Amino acid sequence: MKKIVAVGLLWLLTGFIGVMAKNVVPIIRINADTLTSLQVGFEMGRQSKALFPDIERRYDNHLANILTQSKFQEVLKRRLPQILESIDPLYVSEMRGLEGAWSFVRNSEPGDGKLSLEEFFILNLLPEIGLAPSGVSFGVFSHAAADKKSIVGRNIDWQNSDALQGLQAIMVYQYKDHSVVNIGFAGVVSVLSGFNSQGLFVSLSNAAKQSPYYSNNQFSNPEASSIGFDLRDVLFHRGSTGKAKRYLTGKHYAHNINILIADKDDVEVLESSPDSDINVRYWDSDTHLSRQWGKKNQIAAVNCFVLLKMQNNCQDPKNVIRWKRLRTLATFTNQKRASSDDVANIMFDRSNDRYEIFNKDTLQSLVYRSATKSLYLYASSQTMQADESLEHEVYLDLLPRKHTSAQSGNTHLKSYVWVLLVAMVAAVLWVFSKQENKL
Repeated sequence: MKKIVAVGLLWLLTGFIGVMAKNVVPIIRINADTLTSLQVGFEMGRQSKALFPDIERRYDNHLANILTQSKFQEVLKRRLPQILESIDPLYVSEMRGLEGAWSFVRNSEPGDGKLSLEEFFILNLLPEIGLAPSGVSFGVFSHAAADKKSIVGRNIDWQNSDALQGLQAIMVYQYKDHSVVNIGFAGVVSVLSGFNSQGLFVSLSNAAKQSPYYSNNQFSNPEASSIGFDLRDVLFHRGSTGKAKRYLTGKHYAHNINILIADKDDVEVLESSPDSDINVRYWDSDTHLSRQWGKKNQIAAVNCFVLLKMQNNCQDPKNVIRWKRLRTLATFTNQKRASSDDVANIMFDRSNDRYEIFNKDTLQSLVYRSATKSLYLYASSQTMQADESLEHEVYLDLLPRKHTSAQSGNTHLKSYVWVLLVAMVAAVLWVFSKQENKL
């Protein structure tokens, strides 16, 4: 009888752990302090390949889903050489380092089930060809935040992302005196969202008038930088919004984008257009009359520009409705300060059918709490049901202990769950112990 109970408890425990871990993405750690850039790339590739043995085929499928053959050839011949010229050679070397761990072929095209080095380069440079992710961003800071330290939320919406769902990963670069966390996809070394051990957070979002999947690529500006690698450079070498802003405002990019930057004291949005300098938007900046904000120590971004000095391209109903919804939800004051859970609730808001903040294209939803450098991440999967409850998984100890203070907080994750887990493990061990003594 006891043996049956033990087996039953093990089965229950296994199922319980499966439920708990179904949305947890793997963590890839690189102890990069003594490695060359080529070695860093190889180690990234080795760990990625171990997690996803068919990673080349899956990324090739993704490229086939988002690029036609003619578009791919155009990017390959006209845009790729231009972009690579603008990237720090160390980052190019890191991308080349994956050749030693992945099965690259010499010539390839999207959809053939194989991956070439050139295809991998393009995979790291999607924002530069007009394919930056969409979605919303929201941040609170100062007297609007619970501990007066910034809390930011970010939803990444990406069309045709089925192949990416199962390749989500968190990459952590550890050095002697600092660390960088890249929240993205296994082996992809450019940055869409991430933070560092100094508490700086950055995230990129499309700001095109229409979906980037239908935009016309602009190849005419040879000085256009790579935003994905500029954000990585920011995280590796800057520790505050002021320093990040000074570095980024001297750059020019080929497409309309928004960049959210945050440190423990402030959250700002940079609005960047190919035909103008980057402009900084604060919570109280002048905006177009149709896009008023007026929420102290709170800021939001949708997939368009709202600054008065920028082109008023915020006409898409999806952007208009989401902007108004974010403004409605931004109700925090010195007397009613936002917690991590409050920001999480905004990121998971599903009001307004077809124009939801959290919607069918949401690939990732995250909350970052600067006071503890804590990440709370929801990662979509093909096994999730439409009516399934939404939770941000808590990722503790992403940063080495020497690079951060003690972490706390359980956004949308109840502590009693872990108590129950420990109790179940103890019960299983106790039953097996009794059974062994009897024998």
